[in-house]
Amino acid sequence: MVDDARGTDTIVAVRGDGSPFATIDVDGMSAVNAEALSAGVCSAGSTERCLYVGDIGGNSGRGEVAVHRLPEPVGASAGSGASVTAEAWTYAYPDGPYDAEAMLVGDPADFASWPWQQVPIPDQWQSEGITYRTASCGYVVVSEKSPFGRAAIGGVGCA
Repeated sequence: MVDDARGTDTIVAVRGDGSPFATIDVDGMSAVNAEALSAGVCSAGSTERCLYVGDIGGNSGRGEVAVHRLPEPVGASAGSGASVTAEAWTYAYPDGPYDAEAMLVGDPADFASWPWQQVPIPDQWQSEGITYRTASCGYVVVSEKSPFGRAAIGGVGCA
């Protein structure tokens, strides 16, 4: 998990029950508003896993955001106080600022040159998380609790 506080430079590994396992320092990251953490392969054809931290949030929106990529800590490298180095890429939204809350990592074959792309989301209050559907094409989006009711889960299939 990643804290969205200004200046965040750590991630926290958690167990399946949500309890903290380790705190990992991320060299090269001082996030403005880290809202997203996603896992994926580090490069095309690789089996090495990486974490992607999306420094993409901001309640009033931001025109420029960053994505940090770091090797996924495992075993001894995942202990508290561990340190990993991140690469970072900055992006500017082509049509003005956004307050992005979630990020989905696909095939990062040429990560640094990915184009910005907006995708459809279900009509729900402030989508906060996104993941692939495992059994079919598409993705699932979850919202946080709204002032009008409880959190919601919605899906988007492929055409």
